[in-house]
Amino acid sequence: MVARPAKKGEYEIVCITAQAAKGWSDALSQFRNAMADAWDRRTAQPTAVDGQRVYCLERDLAFGSYAGRDYRRYQYKVSDGARIWYFVDETDRRVLVELVATGHPKATE
Repeated sequence: MVARPAKKGEYEIVCITAQAAKGWSDALSQFRNAMADAWDRRTAQPTAVDGQRVYCLERDLAFGSYAGRDYRRYQYKVSDGARIWYFVDETDRRVLVELVATGHPKATE
């Protein structure tokens, strides 16, 4: 499979954990169209919160760290249960995918 090339000005999507990479593959096989929409929305405007599909996590889950830097944690609702958790690295214009779950993550129950 060939990854979709980024348009000028778009963000690059990077899985930063083994779970995220496996979860992405699993979600893609179950929710292909929704994952394609997620890709398009995350590469274009990853921090655009709409309160329906995209929102910032709160309380203990509001922030996380990667490679020694702290980030705001976002959640993208792929389906009724499936979720993508990610950080946005504005400096390098990357969406850092931390978790992809095909069912509702227990941490947010």
